[in-house]
Amino acid sequence: MSAGERAPLGTGQPAEEDEGLGIVVLTPEPEPVPNAPAAPARPAGPLRGRGLLPPVLVGLLVLAACLWGIGRRPLDHDEYATWWAATLPHAGLARLLHHTDALLAPYYVFEHGWIAVVGDSATALRLPSALAMGATGALTVLLGRRLFDLRTGTVAGVLLALTPTVARYGQEARPYAFAALFAVAATLALLRALDRPG
Repeated sequence: MSAGERAPLGTGQPAEEDEGLGIVVLTPEPEPVPNAPAAPARPAGPLRGRGLLPPVLVGLLVLAACLWGIGRRPLDHDEYATWWAATLPHAGLARLLHHTDALLAPYYVFEHGWIAVVGDSATALRLPSALAMGATGALTVLLGRRLFDLRTGTVAGVLLALTPTVARYGQEARPYAFAALFAVAATLALLRALDRPG
């Protein structure tokens, strides 16, 4: 290539000519610098003031859905098993849990103490499940806020309250509502643990 010729387009930055030798030197384009990684999203801070309102309201909404007609139907077969285990004397309950239903031991022990305080009516037996489901609704709002934002968490909580099976198991004298509560609480605890450095 002569000194008078131009470098082809797209081959680099503008050519620089060595005056002494008449040689055109092409300077390569610099390597693009990769963008710096985006800063990780900061975990949501503690709730204060009005931020506490959505989880509380959603929890109350779920609780209201579970309390609606909670004592209207008689105990079914599984609920009767809860009543029977919870009304056993301590020695009988220990024998039952030693031979069968060991998986449900925490629930039966809880119900045993609960009915000693509030009685063993159908409503009394089912009330812990309704309370647990209400707490699940509140924690669902917090989980949605932790993963996305408060609005998303609130919508998720309201959808939970409107789901018929939520009220169904919130009116069951069985540990299903507690299983839901512990699942959401465990997920929140895991996210909090992952946010900690190291």
